[in-house]
Amino acid sequence: MRRNDDARVLGPYAEKDRWRLVILEKGVRRSEYLTTEKEAQKRKAHLTKRMESLQEYTVSSLITAYTEEKEGYLSGIKSRSRQPSSAFVALLYLVTQPGAVAGLERFFAFLGSSESIG
Repeated sequence: MRRNDDARVLGPYAEKDRWRLVILEKGVRRSEYLTTEKEAQKRKAHLTKRMESLQEYTVSSLITAYTEEKEGYLSGIKSRSRQPSSAFVALLYLVTQPGAVAGLERFFAFLGSSESIG
């Protein structure tokens, strides 16, 4: 059984001379009417894609995704198949060095980057 807050699009349904889509989002049900079935199918695809991109995540799922991404990134650096970005190196520097923000300008200068804090 689906939860009430699952976003989805139902249809298209033929109604007289038009086509209806039923949109369910956050417990609210609404309808959109379109002139042709092709137009309704296109709109349904667009709405479904938008809903998938706006799905809600739990903190746990975000931490898991971040950890997996980080592990893949770090293993690529360790195997030398990937170079660390200056932003990643700067982040590591900030995390590992107390008072690092004060010395960040010198750090970017050391990297030969034109990036600046302020």
